[in-house]
Amino acid sequence: MLGGGPIGCELGQAFARLGSDVTLIEMAPRLLIKEEPEAGDLVSEHLSKDGVDVRVGAKAIEVRAAAGSHELVIEAGDTRDTVPFDRILVAAGRRPQSDGLGLDGVGAQTDDRGAVIVDDRRTSTCARSTRRFGSARSPARRSRRCGSWIALEPTRLGAPTSEPSAPTSGSHRCHRTGRRSMGRFAKVISGFGGRAGAGGEGAVEAVYNDAVVASSDATVVVDGNHYFPPGSVNWELLSQSDRQTVCPWKGRAGYYSVTVGGERSEAAAWSYSDPKPAAAALKDHVAFWRGVEVRPSAEERP
Repeated sequence: MLGGGPIGCELGQAFARLGSDVTLIEMAPRLLIKEEPEAGDLVSEHLSKDGVDVRVGAKAIEVRAAAGSHELVIEAGDTRDTVPFDRILVAAGRRPQSDGLGLDGVGAQTDDRGAVIVDDRRTSTCARSTRRFGSARSPARRSRRCGSWIALEPTRLGAPTSEPSAPTSGSHRCHRTGRRSMGRFAKVISGFGGRAGAGGEGAVEAVYNDAVVASSDATVVVDGNHYFPPGSVNWELLSQSDRQTVCPWKGRAGYYSVTVGGERSEAAAWSYSDPKPAAAALKDHVAFWRGVEVRPSAEERP
């Protein structure tokens, strides 16, 4: 997927959840570059949880075909890498197709991209009798209203739904509009302290194919995922996977496949061997998904 705007992120997540291996390439330093930085970070985190390999600050250089395979050459800083692929979807922006509509005949004006210039309310054009409908307007359409994104996005994208026991002090101001928005969003995405905590639920275990893969009463919970201390994991059941993903605030995650009794779940566990400072408490801890059930351990169940 080329492009980390709203369309690229939505399609990337959709194809990942349908079972495709998705690599999302964005040349900007973060996703959703026209939105609040926190929005891009939140979307990147949840795309990574869905298995999308997010590459930001990476520029597509060329496509190669050899021996029936295809690969995309990308460049990030001074480093070049290749990404194998079956199909490329391009979501690198849109350009209004307004030529030939006769807009000049009614007095409507367009910018250099062909978008219809509108007033401050973004409804009226320069022509008194003409109104704008749809997305071909200037200034460009935003994917969400700032306040709506900040208030609603954590729940819609699957972030923790539990509310803080008390609102955060102050509120968050949008750097574009100057409007203040809900403080609880700022707390959810402000850093490790707003995301994680000790398990606090007694011992929990990760189970696959009726075998206990990990068990601990000292997990670290982040976004609803239990991260098990490395000493509590049965490493004989895990094998290194080639999959890696990057979280903007936690760092690069390495994945493991889980095999029990001849059944295997690919890339069903992940861990941060060298996390960013904000996620230092997660170092070498292991979390699970893809068919691995995390539940209260036997002694904790009624």
